Amino acid sequence: MELTDKLDVKVFILFLLKNIKEPLEYSTINDIVIQDGFVNYFDFSICFGELVESGQIEEIPGEKSLYRISEVGEMAVENVEMRLFTSVREK
Repeated sequence: MELTDKLDVKVFILFLLKNIKEPLEYSTINDIVIQDGFVNYFDFSICFGELVESGQIEEIPGEKSLYRISEVGEMAVENVEMRLFTSVREK
């Protein structure tokens, strides 16, 4: 079962960042999101970039940039996280 709808992919990324509760490197977020095969790399890259552009994910500059969900992202995901399949949320 792969998530192909862009909204579903974005909700999945925000849901994960909300529940991890700590800033992570892009590569780590990528590995977590695509590891179970729910999202392919291409869809992840596009959706992640759009979430950063829209301010739902914040970049913390440094030697290696870290990313975390913003307040805007948290509010957005709370309204739609039930859209994710139960099996995806549980993983």
